[in-house]
Amino acid sequence: MVAFARPNPPPLTSKIFATLPFVLFSWYLIFRPLLGYLETPAIKASAEQSASSLGTTTADWENRAFLLALLATTLLLAFANRPRLNFARLRTPPIMSLAVFLLFAGASVTWAYSREISFNRYCLELMVLTPIILPFAMGSPIRDTVRSLFWCYALAILINVIVVLNQKPVMTPEGTIFGYFGYFGFKQYLGQCASVAILLSFYEVLFPGWRRFVAILVAIGAVFLVFASESKGSLVFMLVAPCVAGVALVMSGKLRVSALLVLLAIPATYIAASMFSSSNLVNRISYMIYGDSTLTGRTVIWDFIYREIAQRPWVGWGFRSFWLVGNDAPSVTQAPYWVKHMTGSHSGYLDVRIETGIIGYWLFLIFIMATLYAIERVRRQDPLRAWILLSLALYVTITNLIETLWLSTNDPMWFLFVLVAAETTRYSRVPKPIPVTARRQGPMRKSGPIRRGGLPQGVRTGR
Repeated sequence: MVAFARPNPPPLTSKIFATLPFVLFSWYLIFRPLLGYLETPAIKASAEQSASSLGTTTADWENRAFLLALLATTLLLAFANRPRLNFARLRTPPIMSLAVFLLFAGASVTWAYSREISFNRYCLELMVLTPIILPFAMGSPIRDTVRSLFWCYALAILINVIVVLNQKPVMTPEGTIFGYFGYFGFKQYLGQCASVAILLSFYEVLFPGWRRFVAILVAIGAVFLVFASESKGSLVFMLVAPCVAGVALVMSGKLRVSALLVLLAIPATYIAASMFSSSNLVNRISYMIYGDSTLTGRTVIWDFIYREIAQRPWVGWGFRSFWLVGNDAPSVTQAPYWVKHMTGSHSGYLDVRIETGIIGYWLFLIFIMATLYAIERVRRQDPLRAWILLSLALYVTITNLIETLWLSTNDPMWFLFVLVAAETTRYSRVPKPIPVTARRQGPMRKSGPIRRGGLPQGVRTGR
């Protein structure tokens, strides 16, 4: 008979290597903001004094030290696991399109408004992406990406519930509650954290036993936090993303087309409706959600951004070289009113466009579309997993309409999308099981489904 060989258990170095993406993710989701929240004024002043002697800020010094250590660990473990690495797994449309965009972004440093700042930020971008993507070159998955993300968010929800229950809300000048921040620096971050935790709980609750019980507890805590944060946008997007993902995947299966084509019908419909509408649809939608037709002042920022884009339409101002690049920068000298104090345009798409121009903007859109298209292959093998991956990707994609998350080296939401793109590489090439000769003693029995690494789970080689 033909049976299947059991794979050898991965060595310890491989297990650590596979954990590195989630170590980085946890640093930005939990530990870095929590350390900032727990710092007393005396400790913070002492740390700032030490960091100023090095010509940097406290947060930058801590973050860069962590990233340097993590990057060195990543490269060392990659070298130790080189027999298990297969870089062909990373030659997929999402990863390759991201690489092409990063090459163009690196080239934009040469014409950036502030070349030194742009170069430093570009190097930082590579430092955070390498530990996320490189471990996915291993031939078989050792860590379950979705479940590992769930545990990261479960810990974040637990800590934030404790913090919020012992925290006073931030008040508006009118005396109303503005929202709770948790251990984050702003309420929107707490709302996004809670919303993603709810999405992941939707997936975990589908599994029986203790996984379902833990998922229900995390979901209850996350619902409490999303309302405590008063983050209306996060709540709306959290409800929209899984519904749109489910409809897109169902229609994709029935029509036998990619889910990307189904999703592209949404912006096409919006463009058509805008052409035949007598009023601004963005203003109307904003008034329905926020009670404010300017998206809480965002349209004022966007008007300024479009004027600045017109000055360098094709190649932009350089990678991360528009905001926070000095007091004499165009973002300060040419901005009206309070816009000069902003740190971003509150739109990830506009920030990509103003920094890298039309060329970089479309290269980045190709990366987004390639990631959404790659989830179609996941659907053919595991529809439920495709649904949660598409839900997470859509949540980040939609949120970037009103927040700047793309390419941020401080925001876990950008890393979440990159992890979704990297996870799709595991479905690009499914290795065939290795046949071995076994003595025929009866019918071979299977006790579980085929693993994503290619070997059937629980297959017996003989009695």
